[in-house]
Amino acid sequence: MKSTLILDGLNCPNCAGKIENRIKNDPRFENVEFNFVNKNLTLEHNMTLEKLIEEIDLIVSGIESGINVVEKHTAHKHKHGEDCGCGHEHTHEHTHGHTHEHGGEQSKGVIILRAVSVVVLAAIYFTVFKNPVIILAAYLAAGYDVIYRAAKNITKGRVFDENFLMSIATIGAFILGEYAEALAVMVFYQTGEFLQDLAVEHSRKSITGLMDLKIEHADLVKDGEIKQIDPEDIAVGDVLLVKQGAKVPVDGVICDGITSFDTSALTGESVPLGANVGDKVLSGYINCGKAVKVRAESTYENCTAARILEMTENAAAHKAKAENFISAFAAVYTPVVVVLAVALAVLPCLIYGFDPKWIKRGLIFLVASCPCALVLSVPLCFFSGIGKASKLGVLIKGSSYIQTLNKIKTVVFDKTGTLTTGEFEVKSANDETLALAAALEQYSTHPVAKAITSAYGKTPEEVSDVNEVSGYGITAVYRGKN
Repeated sequence: MKSTLILDGLNCPNCAGKIENRIKNDPRFENVEFNFVNKNLTLEHNMTLEKLIEEIDLIVSGIESGINVVEKHTAHKHKHGEDCGCGHEHTHEHTHGHTHEHGGEQSKGVIILRAVSVVVLAAIYFTVFKNPVIILAAYLAAGYDVIYRAAKNITKGRVFDENFLMSIATIGAFILGEYAEALAVMVFYQTGEFLQDLAVEHSRKSITGLMDLKIEHADLVKDGEIKQIDPEDIAVGDVLLVKQGAKVPVDGVICDGITSFDTSALTGESVPLGANVGDKVLSGYINCGKAVKVRAESTYENCTAARILEMTENAAAHKAKAENFISAFAAVYTPVVVVLAVALAVLPCLIYGFDPKWIKRGLIFLVASCPCALVLSVPLCFFSGIGKASKLGVLIKGSSYIQTLNKIKTVVFDKTGTLTTGEFEVKSANDETLALAAALEQYSTHPVAKAITSAYGKTPEEVSDVNEVSGYGITAVYRGKN
């Protein structure tokens, strides 16, 4: 059975990767995919829904706390208040005001308080009173959460991660008396984590910004009455009323009325599409004319808009080879770095006698070789790339396609809607010419006609084909389409 769950509250890409890898390596689950944009976890299993949520919650809670596991498309929620065996008691009455351990979800007040505390304590230490207790307080204010996560992960058998490396390196610096260096390393690390969270959130907003095709509701015509329903409740054969300015909720055929549609959200085409009885229309079209009735030919989950939305949401789930390689590489790289750092610190002392400088060099090596930048930068670069493209209105279906773009030598564009918006404006015209043109184009829906009437500054009702052009011997009458 295939199910989709939402991991609400998960905002750390590193934690997301750990959770996905843990579930993928679990033989009970197959075809596991996690979409970091919409936090959807899709997998195949042989469990009941309740059991699945319980097992996923155990895995997720073992890696990161404060994350809620819920089923997509339903109001069902797993009761975290029950003892699920993870040693944590969660509540599923979750709100977005929770504090996420990586700082991205901490309130602004907490972040500011921590930053101010670090600055004030560091200033006191360096200018007034050089007591190690003061710099230790600044260090704890900057990195108490890193130390806590490292200790918690060790108790769960996960030793070699970035929290452990940062903790060992900075605590070692304290032991050697290098207090300023210990504080600096922790502050730089936390700053990087914070900037990463901002970049992720910015990219996520850019990607979801493309998803303006979502239909909030539909007007069902039944027994002479109009009833507002959820688009997911639409059945094939239902008759729907699409009002002026409304989106077509599902793919269908016009069964009553004549109008025109703005199809730019789907096709990029700026010219409205005229439609009559019997013409097919796609979900996501916007009705620019009079209200029409449409007979549904698909359900919402199978309509064009829903498929585009799904493709947009799942863009980040299609990982590039580089991302998969880095994830596997980091699992080997991190323990190797720790072993080499220990060897660098211990072996020279055994051979030449104890010398603190070797301990310091081992700690420097540990910090410099920390895999955080390597593990996070590659996925974050792809994710940011998809987000930047989305901000510009370009949908890239996944990281693997960004990697493919590197091989492209020739690009062919459909100009309107890709390189141009199809929105015209009149740059210059004398009043007489503009009055003539506006009178002629007053009832046209063509983009050029709209630009002319907009520049003239009057509505079609205000444009008189007799008054405005009298004296020219012309009667302005609009016939047919441009």
